[in-house]
Amino acid sequence: FLCALVALQIALGGITVLTKAALAAERPAATTGWSQMAVAPATAHLAVGALILGASFLLTLRAFHRARAASRAEEAYS
Repeated sequence: FLCALVALQIALGGITVLTKAALAAERPAATTGWSQMAVAPATAHLAVGALILGASFLLTLRAFHRARAASRAEEAYS
């Protein structure tokens, strides 16, 4: 799941850059601000980044919880 989110994040980042570059080539005045075409992929890129951060945090919490439980179980049997 996390690998798919990272791949999607990379793709959305590329789409954002390419969209911005295409707009800059088409209309040089558009380089100073975001146009409607560039906002959607940039927003999606941001949202997927937040999902990756949240998923990584939850995965870390679960890993620490399992490690602590395994440590306590080992102490109980010693």
